Amino acid sequence: MNIVYICKKPLHMHSGHADLAAALSENWHDNYYITPLRLKEYISHNLGLLNYHANLDRLNYRPYLRFKRRFRQYEQNRIMKILNEYGLLNKETFIISDGMEHCHDLKKIVPPNVRVVYYIKDRYSEYDKRTEAEKADFDQRENEIIKECDIVLCVSQKLLSEAQLLNKQSFWFPNAVSEEQIIKARNSSSTGKIGMISNNLSRIDWPLLCNIAQQLGEFTIELIGENDLPLGFEFPKNIHIVGRIPFRRLKEYVNQWDAGLALYQKTRFNEYCCPLKYFEYSSFDIPTVATTIPEGKIWAELYPEAIYLADDVGHVSEYIRRIFEQNRALDYTRMARENTWGIRAEQLCTLFENFRGS
Repeated sequence: MNIVYICKKPLHMHSGHADLAAALSENWHDNYYITPLRLKEYISHNLGLLNYHANLDRLNYRPYLRFKRRFRQYEQNRIMKILNEYGLLNKETFIISDGMEHCHDLKKIVPPNVRVVYYIKDRYSEYDKRTEAEKADFDQRENEIIKECDIVLCVSQKLLSEAQLLNKQSFWFPNAVSEEQIIKARNSSSTGKIGMISNNLSRIDWPLLCNIAQQLGEFTIELIGENDLPLGFEFPKNIHIVGRIPFRRLKEYVNQWDAGLALYQKTRFNEYCCPLKYFEYSSFDIPTVATTIPEGKIWAELYPEAIYLADDVGHVSEYIRRIFEQNRALDYTRMARENTWGIRAEQLCTLFENFRGS
């Protein structure tokens, strides 16, 4: 069986895609990772200067040079050249992509016996700053592509419930963490620190966080992520903005926290997402205190010891104090241990094997 991953992000960015690709490379199938690189990255790759994932011995990494995104036909031709070069246009091949336009183009040009798999990671319209009309057009376009694809992987149950109305071959495929990320030992005593990791600090529910900080004046709250807050933005003194840091340095901060926060605003993106933070906090052996979103309810039922849901200052503060009093006596890593990218790779291969046999 051939598994081809056509991705938006380069392998050296160490995203969840790279972790899944690394896990897939450890099985006995032929795996390929195709992605665009800008000129500087492409030269660095050819000179061996990029720092790649450690577990990629069996992964065939095939980047191609990207000039501009609008040169869609050029990119299509580059991808098809790679697929032809390695003899991948046959019934043994499954092509996965998180790019809906990639999936649409591939369905038109690859043989019918090559399965095209659309991996829906989230709803993008919040990030793309689209108008309401543009969002409606985007949704209609995505729905058409969901119908076209052979298999649809959905990161959250809410995405799955909508995709299954359009394509019966839709499956739940949530986030995960790499097994190497799960810590074996942590700081054993409570520190009076809590924190939150967020790609963008503007996504945080700031009114709620500020009220919590005032209620929990004895705690320090550290925030890790890109500081895209307005200039002069004010917040309580016990909130400390660390800013964006390399992933390898997360442990030195999170290992000092008693709990991780996931206090996000009620937005379209958060309604559909599968919060990676739940898994990351568990991998660092701390519990999550989160505002309620659809996927949060599902994971809180599965791992009640690791995820506490609350939408008001009183309940969040109560949970934080309760966790602090436990003095780190509990093991919070079960969620991470049961949701690694290695386990996801096994689940995906089993799914594909079933399709091969049908």
